[in-house]
Amino acid sequence: MKTILIGALIVGAVAVGAEQLRITVYNKAGILDQEKESVVVSLSRIFRHAGIEIDWVAGVPRAPESSLMIYEPLRKGNELEMACRARRDIALDILPFGTSKQILGMAQPFARTGLNVRIYGYGVRDAAARELRPYATVLSHAIAHEIGHVLLRSNSHTGRGLMSAVWTAREYDWMGKEALFFTPEDSRKMRFALSGVACSSFD
Repeated sequence: MKTILIGALIVGAVAVGAEQLRITVYNKAGILDQEKESVVVSLSRIFRHAGIEIDWVAGVPRAPESSLMIYEPLRKGNELEMACRARRDIALDILPFGTSKQILGMAQPFARTGLNVRIYGYGVRDAAARELRPYATVLSHAIAHEIGHVLLRSNSHTGRGLMSAVWTAREYDWMGKEALFFTPEDSRKMRFALSGVACSSFD
C-alpha cells in the first residue's frame, strides 16, 4: 500500500473520466522498495498520459496464478469474443532471469486466467546498463509495453516508439526525457478495451 500512496502523491490527482487498470504484481525478482516506488510513479505517468489510472497491488507469491501462463492463440473470426473473454486486469510476473538479454518480456493478450504479462529482470538490467538508464525507468517502460499488448489485444509492433519491436537509442533517449508514451490511437483503443463497451453480449 505504501508504494501506491507514494505514487499517487507524486503523480497527482486521479484524472476525471479515466479508465481504471488493476495490476497484480508477483515480484519474484526481489525488486527493492525504492525501485518499486520509482516504477509505480513512472508507470502511472505513462498510463495517465493514455487516460488510464493504475492500481498496483502486491500479489501473494504462492497464488496459483503466479505460476500459470496459458497460451491462447487468436482464432480468426472470433477476435471480438476472445478479446471480450480475456482478462481486463493485469497479472504481472517479474522474474530475475530470462532466456535472452534481448528479450525484456512477453504478453498473452487473450489469456482468460493466470498471468498475462511476464518481465525478465535479467534482460531489463542489461538494457539499462547498456543504455545508461536507471533500472526502474527501463523496467517501467518494459512493463508498459507488455501491458500495451494485452490491452490492445495484439502482439503486433510499431516501427518506432513505446510499442516498437526493438528499442533504439531514440526510444531510450525519449525514456530519459520522460517522453515515451503510447500513441493517441493506441491510448484510445486501450481505454475502449478496458471500458468493455463492445462486450455486453458476452458478459
